[in-house]
Amino acid sequence: MAVINLGSRINIDNKKTIMLPGIKDKKFTIVFNDPYAKKVNRAMLELRKIGLKYDDKTSDDALAAMTPEEATKVVNQAFDDARDATEKLADDVLGEKGIGKLMYKVYNHDTTAIAAVIGTLNDMAQEAIKDTNNEKTKRKMQNQLKKAAKHFTQPASQDMTNF
Repeated sequence: MAVINLGSRINIDNKKTIMLPGIKDKKFTIVFNDPYAKKVNRAMLELRKIGLKYDDKTSDDALAAMTPEEATKVVNQAFDDARDATEKLADDVLGEKGIGKLMYKVYNHDTTAIAAVIGTLNDMAQEAIKDTNNEKTKRKMQNQLKKAAKHFTQPASQDMTNF
């Protein structure tokens, strides 16, 4: 009976140490596993719940029916709740209480920047387990394309306005 070494076919690299942009003196070790996925999904559900809570309150019709002061208060509260939930998500994912608030401060009070970091981490989680055969085939194809491209030259640009 043949023994198949799955290590030559699958690369499981789900533990990463990362540094956050703008926060140079801290490193975080993240394991992209089931508990990580549960944390992210739980936090995403919380963000969705906040979105649903404010959908009706921040519709054009609802805001038009309010005084400017009331509308401002509702919109500001929606932003604050989304920021708080995003900061908590960062705390949970990175495993350090208060890191979400620090990110918010360092990223110039931008919740979207925190969300972009979390999104990048989620992309990394998807890449944590790779089929090494597919990766080898992809690299081989890229190398062949590079070699083939050396034999071709770009045509000179021509001025077509004189016709």
